[in-house]
Amino acid sequence: MPYFFDSNATTTGRTSARRFPRAAELPEAPNPQPCLLLEPRILLNAGTLHLTNSSNYNIPDDGVAGGQVSSTITTSGAPSNATVTSVDVHYKVMHPYVGDLKAWLTTQQGSTWYDRTVWNREGGSADNIDEAEANLTTWNGLAANRTWYLAVDDQAAGDSGYIDYFEIWVNWSTPDPFNPSFYDARITNKVDQDSDGYARSFDVEWDVDSNIAGSYYVKVYEDDVAYDDYLLTSPTWSVNGSATDYHGVTINSDTEAWSHGTVELKLDLYDAATGQLKQTWTASNDANLGGINVELASQDTVFAPGFYDASLEGVTDIDGDGKYRSLRVGFDVDSNIAGQFYVTVYDNDIVTFDDLITTSPTYVVAGSASDWHYITFDVTETWFEWSWADTANIYLELWNANTNGYVATWDVIV
Repeated sequence: MPYFFDSNATTTGRTSARRFPRAAELPEAPNPQPCLLLEPRILLNAGTLHLTNSSNYNIPDDGVAGGQVSSTITTSGAPSNATVTSVDVHYKVMHPYVGDLKAWLTTQQGSTWYDRTVWNREGGSADNIDEAEANLTTWNGLAANRTWYLAVDDQAAGDSGYIDYFEIWVNWSTPDPFNPSFYDARITNKVDQDSDGYARSFDVEWDVDSNIAGSYYVKVYEDDVAYDDYLLTSPTWSVNGSATDYHGVTINSDTEAWSHGTVELKLDLYDAATGQLKQTWTASNDANLGGINVELASQDTVFAPGFYDASLEGVTDIDGDGKYRSLRVGFDVDSNIAGQFYVTVYDNDIVTFDDLITTSPTYVVAGSASDWHYITFDVTETWFEWSWADTANIYLELWNANTNGYVATWDVIV
């Protein structure tokens, strides 16, 4: 038996005491046989283990500290993660001179003994101890399932006795289970190059709260009426409480082969420690998860027309002097996708401001086929007049008719 004596331990919290009648001589206890009573009481996250040992254990009367004896009780039946929240104890010791005795309740965790003195050579010549103490917190946080020792040491010679009774109530609790839950979900960082309201990619983000610290991950699905299509699993993140803390993942329409249309998402929230599904969210929980407009990258292309070639030629020269009273400007425009464009024609006046000569109609273009368009204008019909010595210095501006946005300039000199 290990040496349990703790000279620094104190006695507190005694709730009741009574003395047995004095006996002229106490007989030695008969050969003891263990007699344990197990009465566990288990609640949802807390409970009490109540056990007794009514076997008798003779106390050596040697007057030397360290010659103690102990009565033991092993508590079991609490969950493996249950820890002590408080201990109540009731014990009886039969002895004609209780002032000789020191008693303590102890248990071992690893190589460390945790002692609590419950009797410390008090009571003088009175006989027998019948004591109870409640709400002892010395062992709080230790595992509830363990072996407990009521140790008694007779520290003065001349009298002998025995441990008669040992009863213990171990109150325990388990940590609250980790319960993460969605607080909010949102769609952010939409990539929509053609600004048609349909995204080639986007981020789905969520804010998760929890009752205690833990880790979680989220599985993302397309919420389809016929079958929920698994998309991806997020990394694992930590959470503790209700602080705003958004995390998310990026979804690409090309990866999921989402052509121009609308999708809804489903989020499954998992406890990362156990892999247990804790919650599911869909558009019925948060409208942001529904009605998400998507399209392929090939469908999300900005119309980009460009000049391939341009020309300027004289049309009418009545007197044959090589100077034309009317001109024709031509242009061939290519594009990456189908769209509409128009062209403005300017006289590049180096001295003053550039003069707008005319604006073309709106044309349709799709691809790089040779597709020339022409504009003829009469010099005499313009609001300015070129003299006989003038040389036309013309440039063209290309405009995106879908957005009225400027695209490019092409110089043409004749």
